[in-house]
Amino acid sequence: MEHLLHLLSLSSSAGGVLNLSALVLGLAALAFSLRALLRALAGRSIAGSLAIGGGACGAALLLQMLELLRRSFAGDWGGLYDVGPATALVSGLLLVTVLALTTTAALLSGSKRP
Repeated sequence: MEHLLHLLSLSSSAGGVLNLSALVLGLAALAFSLRALLRALAGRSIAGSLAIGGGACGAALLLQMLELLRRSFAGDWGGLYDVGPATALVSGLLLVTVLALTTTAALLSGSKRP
């Protein structure tokens, strides 16, 4: 893992790729979690949407952690102080939102309707 992060710290574009990838995966996590909720409301299967939404959320959070580690390996302490709190806030909001959507979808899909 250290070797991978060392290689990432050598590339100036690695941070942009990690951040952009995390953003795309975060949006996908929200979209698939919302899709699961809409499918649950319609009485359709939600398993695929739940799996993709949860996986995308986890991958987005992992990429954000790798970006913070990349900055620390590069010695970009100013950058860490600048983006660290915002990263923690946005990551927490993503996790809470996806968890709320998927939990609601799972509860709705399991409930019996007349």
